[in-house]
Amino acid sequence: MVIDMNYWRKVIKRIFIFFGILISLLITSCSRNVAIDNEPLDTNYGGSKTLIAYFSFSGNTMELANMIEEEVSGDIFRIVPEIPYTNDDVYNRAQSELNGKIRPALKAHLDKDIFANYELIILGFPIWWYDLPMPVWSFVEEYDFSGKTVIPFYTHNGSSSGASSLETLKSLLPNSDFKQDKALSIRESRVSSSKSEVVSWTTELGF
Repeated sequence: MVIDMNYWRKVIKRIFIFFGILISLLITSCSRNVAIDNEPLDTNYGGSKTLIAYFSFSGNTMELANMIEEEVSGDIFRIVPEIPYTNDDVYNRAQSELNGKIRPALKAHLDKDIFANYELIILGFPIWWYDLPMPVWSFVEEYDFSGKTVIPFYTHNGSSSGASSLETLKSLLPNSDFKQDKALSIRESRVSSSKSEVVSWTTELGF
């Protein structure tokens, strides 16, 4: 039996090329879900009766919040966990926190007297494990929402109805005027092209 070495060299070369391309695609795919920085916003608060508060890990909800702020011109506050999530731990940690109802400590806080002056809270978050991320629990439970109007917006990867998040949020805000039917839902892959939906939504809200 004669072994054609040139043939096998070509086969091996093609195998290496194939795995090289595959590894490259995996790295590119993972890099799309990179955590944004974990620093609070450097902003003055108290100049508006409307507060846009949001939690964002990958940046999608942050981008949506900034679009909303352009239309609403309210104060904007970023909910930041004291210990940042990372690409390595976010999925397991988020699930563990949700299952254990663990409220993570937050890195930034609003003055409660300033918070008391807000009449409308526009609250944003991603859907995690079909529910509300636990940093949002921490934020909501820190302040008195009594009598305030709360309108949610959220990003998702298929849970367009909000899954359990809206009912969870409603249960955490029993003394607020929670406008569940006014919620804005945007798929994460469409956030960058959702400006017209944001404009329509804020116009419907009266801005």
